[in-house]
Amino acid sequence: MKATILITGEKKENFLVETINSCLNQNYYNYEVILLYSNLKNLNLLKRKFNKQIIFKKIFIKKNNPVKDQLFKISEGIKVATGQFIFLLDGDDRFKKNKLKVIMNLRKKNMLYFDDHLMLQKNKLSYIKNNNLKNNFLYKFFINPWPDKVCTSCISGEKKLFENFFRHININKYQYLAIDILILIFYLKNIYKIKKKLTIKSILDESVDTNYSDYSKSIYWKRRVEQHKYLKEIQSINYSLEFYFSKFIYNLFYFQKYIQRIF
Repeated sequence: MKATILITGEKKENFLVETINSCLNQNYYNYEVILLYSNLKNLNLLKRKFNKQIIFKKIFIKKNNPVKDQLFKISEGIKVATGQFIFLLDGDDRFKKNKLKVIMNLRKKNMLYFDDHLMLQKNKLSYIKNNNLKNNFLYKFFINPWPDKVCTSCISGEKKLFENFFRHININKYQYLAIDILILIFYLKNIYKIKKKLTIKSILDESVDTNYSDYSKSIYWKRRVEQHKYLKEIQSINYSLEFYFSKFIYNLFYFQKYIQRIF
């Protein structure tokens, strides 16, 4: 079976050479690599280096919201992919050499694969163990049921799964939800977790993920509220205690801004 790796490269110019090399060094041989972009400062350099090895796909429409922009680029990439199996890869992350081979040999139909990952920060690799509490039934019932570690570059699956996802999803409806949480909730009951660490995720000081991970910012709580609304819409799961707590905290931020405007 042929595989397609879709790389979203916007604003990741400093990492793309290493990212692309990690794709080209795979020990699985029936695959293609597509770089999705709107504007890359080092495009000429990348084309000189990789022109005959990867496919450059320019997406002429660029969304102002980086989360929506990535989602839109991947939806366009799915249309031109010739592989029957899709791997997603952020432009600053990397695949381990055996990733494609390990996953392509699993062959579990109608399952979205989610492999484990190492984190790369300031040239140091680290690993965060899965939180056993978050895998507890009571936690999933009262708090939230989605995976405790979410990473776009760890997601792969049959092309038809991605096509079905984009047919049903409205990419403009949720302002703050990236493709990782959107598709993992969409296929919540069809996720096959791979314990092997096959991906290396870059942790940067300034990134979209960093903004969404800061409890002291209203956007963190707004995103949590959106995730629960999306979960209820897609999986018909009633709001948990965390939804009401997150909504309460977000409203406090909103109220604080309102008071500041008055005074």
